[in-house]
Amino acid sequence: MGKGIFVTATSTGVGKTTVVCGILHSLRKRGIDAAAFKPIETGANDIKVLSKDSDAGKIALTLEAGLNNPHEFSMYRLRQPLAPFYAARYEHKTISVSKIYRRIFKIKEEKAILIVEGSGGIRVPITEKYDMIDLIKKTGFPVIVVSDIELGTINHTAMSAEILRNNGVRVVGAIYVERKEDGIEIAKKNNAEWIKNLYKIPVLGIIKYKRVFKQMKLENQNEWTNKHIDVDLILREAFYGNDIEK
Repeated sequence: MGKGIFVTATSTGVGKTTVVCGILHSLRKRGIDAAAFKPIETGANDIKVLSKDSDAGKIALTLEAGLNNPHEFSMYRLRQPLAPFYAARYEHKTISVSKIYRRIFKIKEEKAILIVEGSGGIRVPITEKYDMIDLIKKTGFPVIVVSDIELGTINHTAMSAEILRNNGVRVVGAIYVERKEDGIEIAKKNNAEWIKNLYKIPVLGIIKYKRVFKQMKLENQNEWTNKHIDVDLILREAFYGNDIEK
């Protein structure tokens, strides 16, 4: 049976898929039989055939797979760009956490490493009773938190890590994403190190802003991401390290 890691974020649209595809690309270049899976994707209009711009589509293309099997990479594809519970309710559907869990472990049995990408942050509701953190706890996977590098990230990153740790989840560390060129330079320059020192959250990478990133081919995006994350540290912390504040 393989190993698993869960990628969450401090909010939606921070850069989880960029991180997932970058790590996946790096692992596969090393000859590791790795896979990625996004159980729930909202705002998805590519129900039958994946769009190359959707999260699951980017995962499929990183794996050099076709776009014709959406449910190989994503279990629930919901049209409304809402929290999963409300997006599902809008379509009169119910999300089953236990079915997601079984699917995750089926893939994990077949692969050396499985990366699971969450939807939004850890307190996003999946059902009326379960949030994303409940799925994370059920898998037992260690977690990477993806955060914005801008002003405000100290609060968001520290709170996410604290909630995860208080629920018995091991926090591998944080990857920070610089999403815009401007901003408060002193915050962008120091936030990651300040968070590491104050809250014992290892810095796994800082993905620098690139103006033409969205226009780049996916492979080039993945290469750019790889330049700014430490995959060796991720593997070491995820599968062999100990979370100080566990």
